[in-house]
Amino acid sequence: MGLCEDLEKAKHIANERVTVDTEVTGSPALIYSLTLCSDGGGIADAVVYDGGSNKGDRKIDLRVIDDDMRPLFFDPPLYFARGIYVDVGSNVESVLIQYHPIRE
Repeated sequence: MGLCEDLEKAKHIANERVTVDTEVTGSPALIYSLTLCSDGGGIADAVVYDGGSNKGDRKIDLRVIDDDMRPLFFDPPLYFARGIYVDVGSNVESVLIQYHPIRE
């Protein structure tokens, strides 16, 4: 993919840095990547749900060792039909999520 194609694609991808339990979007979306960063206090964990709260379908469990980070890339991107909710667990500095909201 050339620079112009990459730039055009990047214009439609949202980035959100999550530090507390958050509804990232309430509409369908595609997730391109997730990065979990530990705050150095121990094993960090977070859960990503398909839906607007932790009552949605549990889709991705994230865990990383103390004082580390773990990026995950999805190709093709993951489809979330009812939105994206991130439940931040223990010892998390942040969760970076790159996604494309789908407006139906």
